[in-house]
Amino acid sequence: TWTNVMWSAAISSLVSAASVTTIGLSVAGYPSATAHTLSLWYGSSIYQCMITPMHVNTEYTCVPTVIGQDCSSTDTKMLIENDSNDAAVFSVFFETDDGNTYTVGSTCISDTATLSDDYPVLVGTTTTCTVDGEAGHVFDFVCIDGDNCAPTKQVIYFDASSPNVAIDAA
Repeated sequence: TWTNVMWSAAISSLVSAASVTTIGLSVAGYPSATAHTLSLWYGSSIYQCMITPMHVNTEYTCVPTVIGQDCSSTDTKMLIENDSNDAAVFSVFFETDDGNTYTVGSTCISDTATLSDDYPVLVGTTTTCTVDGEAGHVFDFVCIDGDNCAPTKQVIYFDASSPNVAIDAA
């Protein structure tokens, strides 16, 4: 009987783990008429949805679909893809069914990263930072496309241990 209680508790904790209910973009500038694909690794699930950020100063959300499982990764990260040459400038967030919100307010990008020449102009940078031991710059927003905001795929890391706090220089 004791073993059954242990298994029941373990199964109960797996079932009650938070699930992602919403993924979103908050557009700060340069709206886009093309859909951006957002893939989020959270817990052991991979979520995905698409958002077309068409207006400035607007928050866009989508209800994601679970597209797979990844039990090997402990990182909470979002892959944002936009293969067109039409970019939006935005920040990213997601919400879980336990009422928590995870937000990246700004990102730290290494100075050795390959970015388009227009990226710093479009996204804005004022301070320096360190990423993986390399010097970098803090960008106030994210900008992704195949032209002025290259590269077309970028990964943003979240701090899953800090819900309800906007993480800067992520």
